[in-house]
Amino acid sequence: MQPYTNGSAKWWLSLFTRQYVQGVLTGDGADEVLCGYPSYRYASWWKQVMRSRGQAHSADEVMALLKKSPLGSAQRDGVYVGRFSSDTKNPWLAGSSAEGTGQDFIDSLRILGIPHPLFGQIHAITTALLGDEADTWLASQAESIQSWFGAGLDELDDELCNPEHALLLWQNYFAKAHLPVLILNWVGDRMEMANTLEGRTPFMSRPVRELILNQPDRNMISGLRDKVLLRRTYARLFPPEFAQTPKKQFNAPFVKSNELMEQFNTASVFAATGLADNRVFQNLATRSQQADESNPYLMTHLRSAYQTAICLSIVNSSVGGNMEIQRNTAFEQGYLEKGGPV
Repeated sequence: MQPYTNGSAKWWLSLFTRQYVQGVLTGDGADEVLCGYPSYRYASWWKQVMRSRGQAHSADEVMALLKKSPLGSAQRDGVYVGRFSSDTKNPWLAGSSAEGTGQDFIDSLRILGIPHPLFGQIHAITTALLGDEADTWLASQAESIQSWFGAGLDELDDELCNPEHALLLWQNYFAKAHLPVLILNWVGDRMEMANTLEGRTPFMSRPVRELILNQPDRNMISGLRDKVLLRRTYARLFPPEFAQTPKKQFNAPFVKSNELMEQFNTASVFAATGLADNRVFQNLATRSQQADESNPYLMTHLRSAYQTAICLSIVNSSVGGNMEIQRNTAFEQGYLEKGGPV
């Protein structure tokens, strides 16, 4: 979970681009189908460290292998942390969306019955919102989450916990859930068309889809190198420093959060939307402010949830409450004249 300001970033980019062209080709879908997110590397790492411990087809069998050889007891176990979790201030800039110790997979297998590479984020935020009831509520969602992992992969219904399928299942989850709802719909088409810009998605074409379906995992993630097939292809066309550029977060920054919270009554948004009472937001606000750099992942997750609550209050007031938000065209023009989102 992260504050979904990438839609705002796409809106600004579309507004800027529409000054010059009427249509564009976008990279939407490339990270989902070609394994470009940090969590894909993490899922691949899980597959490799468990392979060295033996075969496992169920959560109980995975736990049995880990009981014999706990995570951290083999040299390969620390590779992910050593490479991607060294930045103590900003995990994302370190190229990691999870701490990388493997605890995400252990906890998610226990509670959700599925190996979820971002379970640390989910658990931190859910605990901040629900307290001691977090694990019980998450367990109640297990069947639904499992269904998304295995959607369309009927032959893997009994293999959802098998580490050998971890990368495929996570890729399938992103393609079935995250991609159509968020990336192609909201971040993509809605933000482009809001500025009368026509966007086309070549990575979503049928030939690309058929190509990906026939690729082994090693062509998606090789060791801890992500989006391997795409990077190798473009390395023939661009200088290596471009083809090997690490992924960077595509978000618009939050500004004047206190002002936004007051304007859109964020402190009462959970109660207003029927999610929880107002004390839950106060608890989240307190915990996010108290989190420090000694635990950068917890700090990042809680502050992301806090900012997401602000987004929720804006949507609730504008879309749900028909509150008209005045457009500041003078600010927009001044921003674009300075070069826009570059």
